Amino acid sequence: MEIEVSSPRVRPTVSDASLPVHPITSLPTELLSYMFRMGAMEGPATFPTLVSHVSGYWRDVALKDSSLWTWIDFSDPFPYRRSRLWIQRSRCAPLHIVMSCKKGFNPEFVHLRHALEIALKEARRWECLSVHMDAEPLHYILRQCNICVPSLRYLSLKCTERDEMEDEYPLFGGQTPGLRRLFLDGVPVAWGGCFFQDLTELHLGYYEEELAPSLEQLTCILQRCTGLRRLVLDHTGITSSKDPDDFHPTPVRLPELKFVQCTHLDRDFYLWFARCFDAPVLESYIGNSSASDGEYEEAIANLKYRCPFPNLKRFRTQYARVFPPVALGMIDVMHRITDLEFFQCIVPNDVLEALIWQDGSCRARSLKRISLEHCQGFSVGSLITVVHSRLGATVFSAANDVARIDVLEVMQCSLTASTNDTDWLRQNVTNLVWIEQVRTMSTSPGIVLK
Repeated sequence: MEIEVSSPRVRPTVSDASLPVHPITSLPTELLSYMFRMGAMEGPATFPTLVSHVSGYWRDVALKDSSLWTWIDFSDPFPYRRSRLWIQRSRCAPLHIVMSCKKGFNPEFVHLRHALEIALKEARRWECLSVHMDAEPLHYILRQCNICVPSLRYLSLKCTERDEMEDEYPLFGGQTPGLRRLFLDGVPVAWGGCFFQDLTELHLGYYEEELAPSLEQLTCILQRCTGLRRLVLDHTGITSSKDPDDFHPTPVRLPELKFVQCTHLDRDFYLWFARCFDAPVLESYIGNSSASDGEYEEAIANLKYRCPFPNLKRFRTQYARVFPPVALGMIDVMHRITDLEFFQCIVPNDVLEALIWQDGSCRARSLKRISLEHCQGFSVGSLITVVHSRLGATVFSAANDVARIDVLEVMQCSLTASTNDTDWLRQNVTNLVWIEQVRTMSTSPGIVLK
């Protein structure tokens, strides 16, 4: 028998016979159920209840579709009657369990224990588990979840008090054979655990050096995840656990990896990345290394001999000072780059001018889009030189196969430009986005292009 949720308000019911005839009331059950599922993807916590209160027909269709009732977030008050009702309606369908203080789940300990007991009874049906809590309740949840979850495919653990998390947690005793997507923010775990295998997506963020995996541990993790397609490492103190003279990095090859973000990491990591990382189908890279020492520059210069990212199309640098030797070394090996982005960077003219025709060969021949947002250090003259060199047969280039710059985005960068400069760019760039030009030199009033 279904659990009913009591309500202080009693609403009058309207029979279906009294409703006006409308084509949507005669839709086939299969089509209506499909529409409900699409709506539930956008609002999984509210949409099922909404459509189940439109009419008797819609309610009947919604209640018979167990997949609509699988989002269990425990945002309802103790004793969580709505959550228990949805679990009952979901029948045998895989569950998405959410316990997040950002979504209204911040209970007292006795209520937390009750909610966890409800969820653990259905642990074998967990497909997704997302926990975002303070340190103490998160500690309790992880200690209680040392169980087998054979259907779990998505796991996200975030701690709002990262300094308070000290223990290493053996996630589910390593009994997660189906886990494919793993997100960990500030939650220390046993980095040698067997749950780090066969992943397709891995996100590690906000770990101090003493809690982060070492380079050796990260190497082992990546070697066990050869099917990895997306890798994000952010604000994490990944360093070698050995002395520099004893550290002999092992190459890592990820044949299916398409996206990498490596931001706010230690220099040791970027040096290891330049020397040992190989991703033949990588398409998008986001990074912000500000290293400029000779050893790192040499590692970048040697990339052209092993070409680890032959398919790279998008390269984004953010929150960094861009050093010309490093930038030029990367540009030299990005033969298929189409999008080059800088966000909150210091970008010297030498970096942009590396994109013009030089020495009989064009770097980044396929480049179509340049984006600079909140950047400084460059001039409008450098932009014009780059765009002009790629128009075809010019004084800079004798070739006609050099890709034009179709999109040029200069957003919230402090630049001094004349109206002649901006007019020329508008005429020669298909899509020019020029926002918040601070100063304009001209005999006529300045303009702001948007």
